[in-house]
Amino acid sequence: MDVQYKRIKAQTLQGRRFTIVVGLHEGFDPEAGVTHYQVTAQRALIQWMERRGARQMPYLNGLVTSGGYIYSHGSGAATSVGGEPAIEFTGIISTSYLADMSNQDIEDMLEEMAATLGAVLGQIRVEIAFMDRAWAIVVQQP
Repeated sequence: MDVQYKRIKAQTLQGRRFTIVVGLHEGFDPEAGVTHYQVTAQRALIQWMERRGARQMPYLNGLVTSGGYIYSHGSGAATSVGGEPAIEFTGIISTSYLADMSNQDIEDMLEEMAATLGAVLGQIRVEIAFMDRAWAIVVQQP
């Protein structure tokens, strides 16, 4: 099979990559709580894209991979280390679909998507990276 491809548009990558990392285990006790499957996160992302698409709003495409999120708290003798299964949703802003979208609009979209994942997966904190910045969103306590 002889398939030909052509380049449609090149882009400098350092400014237009994104990542969302979210744990799959609810709560802090590894022996208690619910651990979700990667497919639950994928379904949440698909539904988020479908809702935005139905309203003729832009959305982000990307790759979902699974792994382990390793973390630590404290220092010295009080240091505790743990981990949980997690997913990473990562992608590159489309050169043909979202090239003219502002960075602030992309960040807002990432936060909306991260909040959706956090709510579905029962997370208090979701990590986000875009361009040369990284931050987290956390559940607001009343």
